[in-house]
Amino acid sequence: MKMTIAAVRALFWIALALLSIALDREVTRFMLEHNCMPGSQCLIQAMPLIAQIGIISMVARVIIWPAALWYLGGRWLWQKINGSHGSWQSATHPRAE
Repeated sequence: MKMTIAAVRALFWIALALLSIALDREVTRFMLEHNCMPGSQCLIQAMPLIAQIGIISMVARVIIWPAALWYLGGRWLWQKINGSHGSWQSATHPRAE
């Protein structure tokens, strides 16, 4: 059961992280299908929507990608690195011997 929950969580974070890439691909596909090249009337009309999707995509990269990296293995790696060198408190407050 633990493995199933871990797999579902991993798939969730991967799907969430790939959302920004999917948004960019969809905008590119729309521009190519509707021949929205620079200077065209199509691009002028669609630009506000494209800009909003770009902002959402950028926010997703800035906020979601670090969180996804943390939950997909960053936390485990941090614990391994931190555990191998001892606690941070032991380094700042050494024991008097």
